[in-house]
Amino acid sequence: MKRGKGHVYQIDYRVKGKRIREVVGTDKRTAELKRATIQQDLILGKLNLPGPTRKTVTLRALADSFLQSKKGEVRATSLQRYSNYSSRLVDFFESFLPIQAADVSLIERKHMREFLDSMQEGDDAWAKKTLNGAIKFCRTLFAFAMENKYCEENPMSKLKEFRLPETGRRDFYSDEELRKIWETVEPHWRGCLEFIANTGLRKGEMINLTWDDVSLDPVDPRITVASSDEWETKSGKSRVIPLNSRALEIIQSVRGKHPKYVFTSVTNKKMHPDEPYHALKAALSKLGLEGDVHKLRHTTGSKLAMQGVDRFAIMNLLGHSDVETTQIYVHSSSEHLRDAVKKLV
Repeated sequence: MKRGKGHVYQIDYRVKGKRIREVVGTDKRTAELKRATIQQDLILGKLNLPGPTRKTVTLRALADSFLQSKKGEVRATSLQRYSNYSSRLVDFFESFLPIQAADVSLIERKHMREFLDSMQEGDDAWAKKTLNGAIKFCRTLFAFAMENKYCEENPMSKLKEFRLPETGRRDFYSDEELRKIWETVEPHWRGCLEFIANTGLRKGEMINLTWDDVSLDPVDPRITVASSDEWETKSGKSRVIPLNSRALEIIQSVRGKHPKYVFTSVTNKKMHPDEPYHALKAALSKLGLEGDVHKLRHTTGSKLAMQGVDRFAIMNLLGHSDVETTQIYVHSSSEHLRDAVKKLV
């Protein structure tokens, strides 16, 4: 605040929802000492100004409570990711915004912007994709705080996710590339990898597919992707996938090889996730192609989209939780685009 030719320092803070502005003079050092004193008093709860009655919670306690509520509700990998976001969030606020860390109701949108800005700096800076994951986590975290009456507004409500740059790369295999891959990959691994390309299964879903999940009804052959006592699907939900003629041939070719699992390792045991990965990578290296097992799943979604299959049907087949996720599979090949523009003539 300017007054005449000099400056007047003012401290602006909140106590139990009540905004307080206090003029502390023209000396910067005095103002900094006053600010430090108020911060300490707020953290220790010495300031007891009247305000609306509500529950208070520290950011650390809120995060711990939120993570506890998610146990058994989300996959272990998701819970670990939430924990990583939570740790960085709490560390930042306790280090740089201790007043807000002591009472989550004082956290505003500007503070969350500061946090996101800080996560883009330094040697361990987060990529935009990771930042978007953190934004989604924080939005859910503060929604949890609102449900429990710890705050009245969600400071993430108007913060948008970062726009991710287009890679310009085609993220699916052409029919010709698939043909070369099947000819090159070690014969034992061709079946399970080709099965992924014909069903859109995730690698873990293929590995954990059991004969109890298979129905070879001649009219309606299908598999069911479902959690078990030993393994859990990514979403926790089950889905049914009809088998096309090639997927059915592959299933029939491995019948009777193992009493439980449909696809197994070279030694006829449950395969390790690294085994199909390295088998495909070896073939791709020989062919000078890029990608991994997950690109086979991208290929399924992309081919379905280019054949005009409804997005919601693709979403259900691939097991996405929302249609926005399905959108990343909706690519078009140059051949497909050429066929499209020919229709204009």
